Amino acid sequence: MKTDDREAEAGEPLGEINVTPLVDVVLVLLVIFMVAAPLMTHAIRIDLPKAAAPAHGTHASTVTVTVDAHGAVRIDGAPVTPAEVEAELARRVARDPRTSVSLYADRNESFGTVAGVIASIGRARVSHVAIATADGDAGTAR
Repeated sequence: MKTDDREAEAGEPLGEINVTPLVDVVLVLLVIFMVAAPLMTHAIRIDLPKAAAPAHGTHASTVTVTVDAHGAVRIDGAPVTPAEVEAELARRVARDPRTSVSLYADRNESFGTVAGVIASIGRARVSHVAIATADGDAGTAR
């Protein structure tokens, strides 16, 4: 068998290694890891330790603000006009500064109405606002 323009004698090992296939394999592995590395950062699972201390920012009261598909606004089930949202929430925040708001807005309502309610919540100095969304599979609010 003829290799590299020289004949290998019987029983004599070859003194040269062709590194081209090795470099090809290393470069392919490098490309695979470069593509796979960003995908693996989202899959980190951490088992957080449990603490016996209560959370610092517990909210004494939670107010539910609902905007239905017709633009009607309700605070804890009581109907209010969009102009009254700020005054009502400011009154509740004055009574308890740790008040939080959970906002439920119908997906068919225009963004302008919902944005107005969010602005009213901000002007009322509510420190914590949670915007409820529906679970993609079940369609239930969380």
